Amino acid sequence: MRKVLVVGCGGSGAKTLAYMMDQLHADLAAYGIEKIPGCWQFLSVDTPLQEEKPGGLGSVTQQGGAYVACGVSAGSYSVVDDSLTHQVQSKGPAGLRQLATWMPGTVQDVPFPVTVGAGQCRGIGRLLILDRLSAVSQAVQDALARMASTQSVSEAAEVARRVPGVGEPPATTAPPMVLVVSSMAGGSGASMTLDVCRVIAGTQTTPAIDPQLISVFLYTAEVFNEVPKDKKDGMPGNTLAMLGEIIAAQSSNGGKAARLDEELYSLMGGATKAGHAFKRVIPIGLKAGGTGAVFGDGTTSGVFRGMGRGLARYIASPAFESYVQFDIANKVDIPNHNAVSWGVDPTETAWGSFGYASLSTGRDRYAEYASQRMARRSIDHLLDGFRSAGDFSGDAQRLAALWQARMPEELAKMHLPQPTGQTVMAGGQAVDAAAQAWLMNDSATANASLIWARASEMAQQVMSTRPQAAEMPLSDWIVGMNQWLGSVEPQIMPQLATMAVEYTRARAQEVHTAIVEQVRTDLADLGLPYALQVIGELRGEAGVIKRLAGSLAGMGMQQPQHALVLPQDFVAPLTARVKETLTATGEGQWAEQVREKAAVGIYQWLVYALAQNLAKVLDDMVGSALKPLEYELNEKLKVLTHDRQSLQDVAGVADVATDLYSAWPTEPTAAMTSEQVVPQRFSTAHNEVVLMDVATYPSAFEEHVVEAVPPAARGGFDQAYREAVREIIRGEWEQGSGAPAPADLLEIASPWVPAGLPGVMSQMPAPAQYEVRLSRAQVLGRARAFVGRRGEAFESFVSQSLRDYLTDPAAGEFEQARRADEVLEGMQRAMAMARPLVQVDAQVFQRLHGSAPALSFNFSSVPFRHTKVATELVTYASHETSFDGPAVAQTIEQALSDDQVSRVDVFGSYPRTLPVAYSGLLKSVSTAWHHATGSSGARASFWQFRRARPLPGGLPMGDDDRRAMVHGWWVAFFSGGIQRPGWGMEKDTDPISVWDADSERFVPFPAPMLTSHSQMVTPNSALAAVLESILLAYLDVDDSLSVFTPWQVLRRWADTSDNAPSSKMGVRTPTQQAISELLGHGEVAGLPTPAFLEGLTQPEERRQALATLCDNILADLDQRYLPGEGKQDGPGSFTNFRSRELVDSAPLSIDLAQEMYDELTSVREVIASVAPAGAAATRRSPLEGGMVY
Repeated sequence: MRKVLVVGCGGSGAKTLAYMMDQLHADLAAYGIEKIPGCWQFLSVDTPLQEEKPGGLGSVTQQGGAYVACGVSAGSYSVVDDSLTHQVQSKGPAGLRQLATWMPGTVQDVPFPVTVGAGQCRGIGRLLILDRLSAVSQAVQDALARMASTQSVSEAAEVARRVPGVGEPPATTAPPMVLVVSSMAGGSGASMTLDVCRVIAGTQTTPAIDPQLISVFLYTAEVFNEVPKDKKDGMPGNTLAMLGEIIAAQSSNGGKAARLDEELYSLMGGATKAGHAFKRVIPIGLKAGGTGAVFGDGTTSGVFRGMGRGLARYIASPAFESYVQFDIANKVDIPNHNAVSWGVDPTETAWGSFGYASLSTGRDRYAEYASQRMARRSIDHLLDGFRSAGDFSGDAQRLAALWQARMPEELAKMHLPQPTGQTVMAGGQAVDAAAQAWLMNDSATANASLIWARASEMAQQVMSTRPQAAEMPLSDWIVGMNQWLGSVEPQIMPQLATMAVEYTRARAQEVHTAIVEQVRTDLADLGLPYALQVIGELRGEAGVIKRLAGSLAGMGMQQPQHALVLPQDFVAPLTARVKETLTATGEGQWAEQVREKAAVGIYQWLVYALAQNLAKVLDDMVGSALKPLEYELNEKLKVLTHDRQSLQDVAGVADVATDLYSAWPTEPTAAMTSEQVVPQRFSTAHNEVVLMDVATYPSAFEEHVVEAVPPAARGGFDQAYREAVREIIRGEWEQGSGAPAPADLLEIASPWVPAGLPGVMSQMPAPAQYEVRLSRAQVLGRARAFVGRRGEAFESFVSQSLRDYLTDPAAGEFEQARRADEVLEGMQRAMAMARPLVQVDAQVFQRLHGSAPALSFNFSSVPFRHTKVATELVTYASHETSFDGPAVAQTIEQALSDDQVSRVDVFGSYPRTLPVAYSGLLKSVSTAWHHATGSSGARASFWQFRRARPLPGGLPMGDDDRRAMVHGWWVAFFSGGIQRPGWGMEKDTDPISVWDADSERFVPFPAPMLTSHSQMVTPNSALAAVLESILLAYLDVDDSLSVFTPWQVLRRWADTSDNAPSSKMGVRTPTQQAISELLGHGEVAGLPTPAFLEGLTQPEERRQALATLCDNILADLDQRYLPGEGKQDGPGSFTNFRSRELVDSAPLSIDLAQEMYDELTSVREVIASVAPAGAAATRRSPLEGGMVY
């Protein structure tokens, strides 16, 4: 295992991360792991303040990741512009110079709100992210802190222990891998990606992040083909600009592009070191390399989902280690990179590729089929379970009949009396017989026996404190005793009242608990309508509880006034016995009789107090306990009814996991087609090969349902299915060795505290609150848990590994042979499907590398060691010609194992190569540009606000290449080798051309250019426009790469060496040769004499003319185009840009002014020192004429 930080930039990145995390959750859940381990961290960075998420999935933060919003709360771009302008101008003497050629000329140029995005404008998007770099840095630090926590270490160890084939947990001191997922085409993501990478690489952490371990996955414009045209107008230009900036960053590690970014971060108050941003770029397109097959259903979300699945499997696979060790670490050899990547080590600028597919048993899909089918059946049962086939009575009549039939048993279970209409005498009054029997029921919590025992105990306690009075008349004693009891009674009444309240509470809670439990049973047995019918029968005005409360209230009215006063029929006869003296022995006997009478009094008082209290509490139960429950059940009935009636389109649900009722499998009927029995999506996986045929799902389901329920319920499929549905609804089943059943159908979220109890001050009365877990997602969750019970029928079948599938001893010899053929064919198909989602031009690749592109594969654990499949798979690979057969065969042999895994992941890739070789990268961009070339407005729309950096950071070349072209421009310019239309007279379609001495002709640069003649502010912008338009060459790449010829020719005026700058000593440079010819002959061979040398015949005259022209240009550059303290800053001067208004007229040349000045200075030195052609050398190189050996 590797530590991995995955960062999503923009909406594309956020959605991919959401799919990736969802896949990891699903894969880990199969092994009982509920959380993604902390060694894998996820961070989404985007413009909207409200985080994006794909439909049907939780967002990155909802799934355990983090989010940084880079947008602004105010809607106007002017707020961003004002803040940025103030900050930059206050920090640097050159003002807005670094932003001038790519930020909006005026705030009015950005009419759209920036609260939710950058409007597909990369330039705007980058301005938004710049102010949030510190927040991104902090989020990265927080993610790495979580990654290093002891909890994360423990979680990684648990994953390594429980998940086969995942490998050992990462070392605590290991640096993290970083995967950045973004788009080349969007506004927000495409603008922020490079800055985010630089921030990550510059974040100070322990262990430190190694930029060599940062990889960037970029969606190309073609991925968004399905997006309506009016919503993707900015994508082509964004893609082209992003290409230039990415290549510039790779080509200039620690160079000019990095320094410019670092300077800008400093102006923004940051201290990020921007030297090396990332190592590898992996473009992701819509079509598979080699075949051109469109991925999946061709939708953008389908590609996001496929990439999310592939990256999730990648970081959890041993193949990821191979990527780190070989694809990132190994050197890239490209012998012929003269046309592109000149002067740069191709190891730095080469891009990679990524494809993914898998072979699995497919039984995870079957598990989802079974879960969804049972969930659908459960919801149908919840809505229709009370109905009976052949019963044509109305629903109300049917529900009433069911209640009448089930009432005696249900009331008994709810600890409620069944009304009889009979009365009995109690206390001289006629009371309801059922209510009295219920009140006195010995099976209740607070029953008659308990109350009598407590009454007897209390009477005993009272009598134990009686005054002793022997040898006195019995009549006096009884009168005195009665009076004494009356005096004691007030002391015990509070205790009696408390006891009555306790009994009332216990009895009421007993009834309430029993009712809730019976509702659970009714929901599982007959569904929501019947459960609501039962509650209605209980709480109605003439319902069971109301009637019971009325009867109890009548009984309570008979409560005696006193609990300890002796009854008159006991006292009166004794007071008449005035002559009878009480002896000590007799006193004890009479005291026992008094105790018995007192116990009866206490008992009667408590019973009637209980009746009185219960009458009030039961009346409160109707409104405070049953009404909230009725409301919750009604809400669930409405929601489920709506869900079932909803005809929501499920065409976009490409993943088998969904909580949409309408997408779930229905019960098969004879009239259904095979596709109706099992929805098509179960057999369609864009990059998965499955072994279990979906046609076998229904029969397997029937078999497993019967085996999944207790033996007593296995009377056949129908009976077993009813039992399974009942268990799923309740969430209660025999669990076996796995986690306990959830038992979470209906829970009391907040207890009912009855009102109406006398003297209770400790708790305020409160209605009950319930949680009824009957949403379709909750029902589906319980169905999945039922299917996933460890060791039970479904799970035992679903969890069978590929190796066990091949070697199952229960399968006969013929079946084992069939399975081996099936697995071998499946592996071959998976390899075909794992082709990278990018197309490589074989001819361009051949020209660069001198060899053809050979597709290769990496694998997760291949669990077929010592099997026939392993032998035949290696043989197949070694002889295959559509990929690098011998290498792939060796890779397979290294991946062979005995692991008990149910899936083999296959990752495809081409050899790393330069971006120019990826033919599908810019096809849609090329089409868009060529459609726009005929209209200046269309061209402006194509390119405006797309570039987000000064030219050195936006040109697809390294520093040496760019400086060589600038140098070559000056040499060609002085030699007459630059042909350009007159200033102010040109048309946008008039090309600028450069003289090619080899072909003896002028070679034109593209026309119109990205910055055309009509958009140039100053004449010296031509060079900058020519270099900027090298991006257009990438739109028309041919086999020979001749489209790059004009820029190669321009460079050859300065350096004719191949692939890298010349380091040869003692040999004249092209600059020295050209200037020497100008001085000696007044012209360069093949070209006419330049106008400024006409009429000059002497070499020194020509040298002086050349030097003067150089000096004049250098002075103009210095005074009007280079920054410096005290320089003029106004119309016609483009130095410090202290005024925001100057940005609107900034010429493109300011981005290259310093290099133009430096390279012209170098040419000036050659002019001053080189000997004229044909003259005796007066200045000799130290090596000229030296020994050659």
